Amino acid sequence: MLIAEKLKNFNVNKSLIYTLPEVFKIYFFDLDTKVNSLIKKYTPARLHNSRVAARRMEALFIGFQDVINNSDYKYGYDFALDSIKKLIKTLGASREFEVSYNLTLKYIKSDNSKNHKALLFFLNDLRINKNLILKELYKNKYFIKYPENLKRINKYIDKSLLINVSVEKLIKSFRETYCEIIFKYFNSFLKKTKKLKLFDLGNVKKISPEKLHQLRIDTKTFRYLLDMCSGFFTAKFESFREVVKNVVEKLGEYHDLVVVIDRSQNFLIDKIPFMNLPSKSLTNYLNYSIRKKDEVLSEIVNLINSIDDNLPTDVKNLDIFQSF
Repeated sequence: MLIAEKLKNFNVNKSLIYTLPEVFKIYFFDLDTKVNSLIKKYTPARLHNSRVAARRMEALFIGFQDVINNSDYKYGYDFALDSIKKLIKTLGASREFEVSYNLTLKYIKSDNSKNHKALLFFLNDLRINKNLILKELYKNKYFIKYPENLKRINKYIDKSLLINVSVEKLIKSFRETYCEIIFKYFNSFLKKTKKLKLFDLGNVKKISPEKLHQLRIDTKTFRYLLDMCSGFFTAKFESFREVVKNVVEKLGEYHDLVVVIDRSQNFLIDKIPFMNLPSKSLTNYLNYSIRKKDEVLSEIVNLINSIDDNLPTDVKNLDIFQSF
């Protein structure tokens, strides 16, 4: 990964006045490269990579907001974060249809049934909607002109990132500040997952998909903040980071299945009755997706129940880093 490679020789013991601009520039370069690549030419991988780069940049701004929140500056913190959030939302609809289409296509290729007629109509509907939303994306002036926002964000990082930041904060090491931030998110993560720990699979099914999706959104910032320094962690904390990463990815898989289930149900109700087609292939796919969703939910519960086995000894006392 580009960011990991550039952070390989990063010195976490240096003060924020030197380290924070360096980190922000590395993350910004990754975002700038990937978004401009997507604007130039669409591919599913470029769309995905742009959203991930934006999520990472968002996590950096949110994680360090108590240090750098310069809301008085015209193109400062508020502008940068709002701009990145809007980009993530702008790319979101295209990404969701892409995932639904790929999940359905994968199932068709693996299914041995001969008659996929209804399911193929559903797949074609997903393809049409996917292409329509992509066309809208490339007509979206906000997206096409996003490089202008990138220039403003870059100017903020170069010129004003540390404006009005107190000397007391600037002389602290990156290591100390980062550990304080991680400790805050660490406690929040444990509180949010505590409810799920108390449930077996049967009871956790009663938690709405919306709440699980919110847990995923809330945990993403923590996951990307952890990814930032993964090469510097102790083995124990690296195991914990891996659990957090897996929880977020499984919650994402769960959300993708919820979306495709909703779309296939709507297609069965709204369109199949008017097509004079047997609905069996689509019904089978719907049932398969529901079973798969429950399997993924079971994996999420098992991952969350494994958190206690991977908890670091004492995050607050900075033992998450290896000795240097």
